[in-house]
Amino acid sequence: YATQKVLQLNNPKENFLIKGRAESARLTMESYRLLVAPIQFGAGVKGKFIDAMQTGTPSVTTKVGAEAMKGNLDWNGFIEDDPETFCRKTVELYENEDLWKTAQEHGIRIINERYEKRKYQSDFMTNLSLLKVQIDRHRQQNFISQILLHHTMQSTKYMSLWIEEKNK
Repeated sequence: YATQKVLQLNNPKENFLIKGRAESARLTMESYRLLVAPIQFGAGVKGKFIDAMQTGTPSVTTKVGAEAMKGNLDWNGFIEDDPETFCRKTVELYENEDLWKTAQEHGIRIINERYEKRKYQSDFMTNLSLLKVQIDRHRQQNFISQILLHHTMQSTKYMSLWIEEKNK
């Protein structure tokens, strides 16, 4: 949700609009020319970029925003960490129709080559079925899961002690 600080950036005279939360990201995304996402933290695939690429909306983001998304393919817009360059590239992509169309094509290529469901569905379903049959073995060998479970139980333990002390 947009903070008050972000909402203050709303400037209709400059065509810079902050509208807050969208009920349907995809429907909203397809009605705009660019996704501007100066992401400073996060990991993995970001759904907002998938939505943008699926709706043909180019984007400008940071290295953090694009990480794990494009592989060795060209991004569907620009990846910039320097704030001034980020702003300049955003304006350039917005105003240059040929550049915008090329970025749009790059997004479609990323979706088709990296996120096409048919490419992964068979292997995914096979692995899921195998896990279902061997769930106990999988749980014993999944070290990270064991660590998370252990620490979940520890936090519950200390919360219980805190409640007991608080109620004295």
